[in-house]
Amino acid sequence: MPEPRRARMFGVLCLLLAATAAALGVWQHQRAALKDRLQAEADRQLAAAPLRLGADASTGYDELVWRQASASGTWDRAHEILIDNRMHERQPGYHVITPLLVDGRWLLVNRGWVPAPPTRAERPAVPPPDPALLAVTGLLAPDSSDAFELAPDDPTADVWQNLKLETWRERVAGPVYPVVLLSSAPAPGLQPVAKRPDFRAEVSRGYRLQWFGLAAVFLLAWLRFAWRPYRNRHAPSA
Repeated sequence: MPEPRRARMFGVLCLLLAATAAALGVWQHQRAALKDRLQAEADRQLAAAPLRLGADASTGYDELVWRQASASGTWDRAHEILIDNRMHERQPGYHVITPLLVDGRWLLVNRGWVPAPPTRAERPAVPPPDPALLAVTGLLAPDSSDAFELAPDDPTADVWQNLKLETWRERVAGPVYPVVLLSSAPAPGLQPVAKRPDFRAEVSRGYRLQWFGLAAVFLLAWLRFAWRPYRNRHAPSA
């Protein structure tokens, strides 16, 4: 293949790669902007006044998620579940999820972390809710709906891989709050589960820089090699 033709093909390839990298950079720029907006909204929710859940309270996801809240009702330990493989200070254990019936609507409460027994055949000793508490307080957080699973959890089992509200709705009748309450004052023997919104906008900004950098590299390659035959053809002869 003649050298000018090879140079033209290489130039076209460099331009295509540069355009692709630039498009991916723009996409990551848009993702970073979206994550910044979501982070700002979550921070506003965290700073808002605590909610009191009940019959007159809002039940929409956007109004509830990342809000501090309190609720009182009836505990249902018969439907309590454990979320497996949860770490606390490098020690394996479980999250204890106990449903609370609040004015006819189920609220799933993460009452805290409990260490795993020495063998998988044993179940951890989970303390009951403190009867002296008039209300449970904590942060309303999303469930684990986006968690990857090789197989879905059995709704009737008492140990799950992840807490997913859709699975819970197969377990009991009645409406369910679309968020999970992370108890800030667990019973003795349980450790509180802390969670804060972090949409990691800086990750998308880092990818944006990488893609735009690659686009610049491909453009420089096009300028370096694609125009070489043209320069050689018009260079003054010795």
